[in-house]
Amino acid sequence: MTPEQLTRQLPPRPGYRLADYVEVGLPVYRITARLFTQVQKRIGTIDEFLLRLVCSGVQRTPELAEFLGLDKAFVDDSLSQLLNDELLTLQGDSDRRQRLMPTAKGVKALEEAETVIVEEKTHVVDYDALLRTIVQMGREQLLSGFQMRREGRKQIRPLLKRTIDINDLSLPGLQKTISAVRLEREQRRFVLAVRELYRKKLYFMPAVAVVYRSLDRADIQVAFIVNGKHSPLHDDAFAKLDGVRLLGIDSDLSRNREIEFAEIFKEAEEMRASLAGSAVSPLTLSGAPQPIGDEREPDFFEHLSNEQKYDLEQNYVTALFVQDHPSLLQFALRSAKHRLLIICPFLTESVCSSQFEQRLEQLLRAGVRVYIGYGMPDSDQQKPSKTHLNVINKIDSIAKRNRLLKIAKTNSHAKLLLVDSLFFVIGSFNWLSFHGDPDRPFRDEQSVLVSIPNMIERKFQELAGLF
Repeated sequence: MTPEQLTRQLPPRPGYRLADYVEVGLPVYRITARLFTQVQKRIGTIDEFLLRLVCSGVQRTPELAEFLGLDKAFVDDSLSQLLNDELLTLQGDSDRRQRLMPTAKGVKALEEAETVIVEEKTHVVDYDALLRTIVQMGREQLLSGFQMRREGRKQIRPLLKRTIDINDLSLPGLQKTISAVRLEREQRRFVLAVRELYRKKLYFMPAVAVVYRSLDRADIQVAFIVNGKHSPLHDDAFAKLDGVRLLGIDSDLSRNREIEFAEIFKEAEEMRASLAGSAVSPLTLSGAPQPIGDEREPDFFEHLSNEQKYDLEQNYVTALFVQDHPSLLQFALRSAKHRLLIICPFLTESVCSSQFEQRLEQLLRAGVRVYIGYGMPDSDQQKPSKTHLNVINKIDSIAKRNRLLKIAKTNSHAKLLLVDSLFFVIGSFNWLSFHGDPDRPFRDEQSVLVSIPNMIERKFQELAGLF
């Protein structure tokens, strides 16, 4: 499922609205630890015979070697191991000589045909640095820092500022992990103690961080979606560690310029008043066109809330929030009939992907005029990124083959999507770079959607001159 679909599954939070969502990586340490473990081990045939002979009264090495027909040195080594494993012991006799005697452990081992020994062995475990607990994960579930940047995910670094030590690894957690990875043919092993942690490497678990902002803008909360499901444990751990402040989410949102849509709503009201009673009327919910090609895309109102749909039905204008935008972009790329205009400051390959290029080519073959404007400034402080330039070059090469596509540097930070005479959306959402930028700050993404044809045409004429 896409991040947008996942965010829609989260339960509503009374008094809060969804401000932003970001694909992130939660910190997980892969730790190599040296453990003391207790192993239940089946007694070998030679050891079993030696124990039985000692129990029957054969207690001297020469007698044992002769009885079994084995080399005396070999028998000595075997007896030494049995003594070391505490299955045998040496006791003084009346003639001041030491004799071999079975211990209680040795007798029990003979009854069960197995014994218990202590081993020192290294094991690899995964430690969730946010939950501060051992977790069971496959190697394929974790990403390195390099993979995180390549996928455009934001790294959430460990918030606990002290070094992990042996006390952080609980014995029950270690036991559960070791038991889970034990092969059927392997011996059962029980963890007694952690001796040493001698290697720790930081990885990241893919997740989606969803930022909520209170309606009075005073409070911020963060929810996490892990493995496709909401993880309240990560929510609580993040809140207890004061993650909103430590990651600068509060300062990021405070720097967001308050978006004023009053003028657009006022213009829409005046436009509706001027159209009242005339033959010209704004589009209704059934006015969405059919998509290009075989796929049939639902109308662009499908993912909106009932409240937003009501606003459009009554006023032909509604406010949008962050999760509303991606489905509108997909609708535009599939269903535009005559014209499509997109303006945003930045371009990234994660949004302007090969699928985006295919959709673009499909629109152009169908005779749709496409306008793409970007406003990334050239300055010493903010140079265009490599991915930004790569996207420009790819789109420019398509434009050279098809004159219906126009791409231009608009020197503007406007963010706008316009489709035919259906609607335009204007606000803070970066249409072609929202995903895939690990350095992107947290934002409060809002826009307004207008479906009044006269206003749409006026907005198009205003911007078409940039191309």
